Amino acid sequence: MKKPVQTKKETDTDFLARMMQSGFLGLEERLGGKIEKLDSRMGNMETKMDGMEARMDGMESRMEGMEARMDGMESKMGSVEIRMGNLELRSFTEGEKDEILAMVRHYDQRLESETLGKDFITLTREEYNIFVKIAGIPNRFEEADKEYA
Repeated sequence: MKKPVQTKKETDTDFLARMMQSGFLGLEERLGGKIEKLDSRMGNMETKMDGMEARMDGMESRMEGMEARMDGMESKMGSVEIRMGNLELRSFTEGEKDEILAMVRHYDQRLESETLGKDFITLTREEYNIFVKIAGIPNRFEEADKEYA
């Protein structure tokens, strides 16, 4: 076997080290300012990210507080519903409920027979008072009574 032929160049390790060092120094000169700016921007981004994280933590704690309040409101609503049911059960006896329903049916039938197919309706003074109170309009009878009093 033949030995490989070596060319005689002045390339020893010291020479290669100096070449690499000069290349890195040139690169450092060209990129040095840009790297510092990049470092500064990264620092600003980290600061902003920390601020955002703190705000998100605050929002999370506020949301947890709202959830706790909503849970409390749900339990209160449940107790209000129970109380309303108890009030409804105790407010009228079955006989009184039947009487009220019969009275409502009587008025409903009377109004239907008096108004069906007609362009006007007639209300009693009591019915008119109830209507204006519910509708939130001024009661003309009360105003007339004040004028003539």
